[in-house]
Amino acid sequence: METPTDCLVLRIQEVEKRDQFIDNTLFILYDTQIGKYVIRGKRNDTNKLHFVPYSFTCKNKKDVFDFIYFSICYDNNISVDLYNYDNLPYESNDITFEFLYDNVDRDYEIFAYDDIKLKKKNMLKILKMLKKVSNEY
Repeated sequence: METPTDCLVLRIQEVEKRDQFIDNTLFILYDTQIGKYVIRGKRNDTNKLHFVPYSFTCKNKKDVFDFIYFSICYDNNISVDLYNYDNLPYESNDITFEFLYDNVDRDYEIFAYDDIKLKKKNMLKILKMLKKVSNEY
């Protein structure tokens, strides 16, 4: 399997306000080959519940934001990190939540912001950047 060039991957983590527990983790990237945003995510397990990862694609940034907005409780803060992955599989269907999660590495980090509120205007700018700042592979 081929490995493409560098790719920006956004990680969003929902942090529960009352206990600082990470409730939900999403990874978002833009696949230039299929012209879609790729979403990989999973709610964090609890003592009683074991959540399964989810995987979706969207054509436009507004749909991605709508998904984020309804996936994350508006009362909670989020952490937003942008990574430069240089080891993703060529086919985005082969990029799993587990792969992205297991390969989070500070060496790939471009920026990280903690304890921020989810704001549409800011998130749409970041999603636009994911689409516009890329490498053809």
